[in-house]
Amino acid sequence: MAATIDPETRSTLETAVMELDGVLHAAIDHRTGEFWVVRDPDYDVGPIEIAVRARIASLGHDPASVGIRLTLPVASEPRRRVRFLGVERHEEQGRINVTVRLEWNGEIVSGTAAGERGPALELKTTAHAALIALQKLSPQELDVRIIGIKPIHAFDSDLMVASLLRGEGGQQRLVGAVVAHDDPKAAAAMAVLSALNRTLGNFLQNTD
Repeated sequence: MAATIDPETRSTLETAVMELDGVLHAAIDHRTGEFWVVRDPDYDVGPIEIAVRARIASLGHDPASVGIRLTLPVASEPRRRVRFLGVERHEEQGRINVTVRLEWNGEIVSGTAAGERGPALELKTTAHAALIALQKLSPQELDVRIIGIKPIHAFDSDLMVASLLRGEGGQQRLVGAVVAHDDPKAAAAMAVLSALNRTLGNFLQNTD
């Protein structure tokens, strides 16, 4: 991106990127054209960079030409995100039970869902277990439906992506993504948290 970008375009891009989940602040250096993005420490670098480049492309700019610098805040605010603790799988008579454990503000909860064996089916069962655990932390009905959860490869990274619908008639589309490491089920649970963490975390914070 040229360093001579006009102020109006710069402001539009900065505002659009700051709307993304996991972005605390965004600013384009008017001297170099580099895009500085301050990310929430609870969000991974890979998915944030992908989301930023996708938002830049959606506004008609070439994301490959943009130098993106991801950084953390100098002083982190108190954590306002539900934390993933672990996932367990148990099999009995050809069916599996998946339990996801979460923590919020010192409270530990778990959610368990049952399903069939198979890589794709077990990912969706894990996502359901994560939603059950999240519901225990929320004082109101989450009203969330899982559309899909799948691993993808993008920007030389293996990601797990969760797609959810929230609200009556699926009014709100939510997408979460995390870098997938050795445990696909853990990545599936964390992708659900990525999709709902800001909505649920901020809601819980406001009810203190």
